[in-house]
Amino acid sequence: MASLRAARAWELLAHPAGATTTGGRWVLDYKRDANGTVTRYEARYVAQGYTQRAGVDYMDVWAPCPAHATVRAVMVMVAADELELHVTEILTAYLNAPMDMDVYVQQPEGYEVGAPGTGARVLAALYVCK
Repeated sequence: MASLRAARAWELLAHPAGATTTGGRWVLDYKRDANGTVTRYEARYVAQGYTQRAGVDYMDVWAPCPAHATVRAVMVMVAADELELHVTEILTAYLNAPMDMDVYVQQPEGYEVGAPGTGARVLAALYVCK
């Protein structure tokens, strides 16, 4: 939730009449080290993108992640020319992608704010949001 708030991922408002509301849910996961010990817990709020309709809720599908073939090609170039490669991880990559259409989601369970029926208009892409 801290990442979503910091990125201003949505704004809370009453949904306009006739607007389609996309659901959302928490996806919980954990990371393990080489010995199998749990090192950290993760939680992501994801949109239920399968409820979005092409041409209504989205026009194009976009993901800010490179294709596997692109990563392999870069690795080949680095190895062939004996270059040094530095890697960085963008923790909330999807939240850096602004939305170009109005998409409305339910507030995350356990974090509801405002009057009943208050939802959120997505301003930055959520995971699984098309």
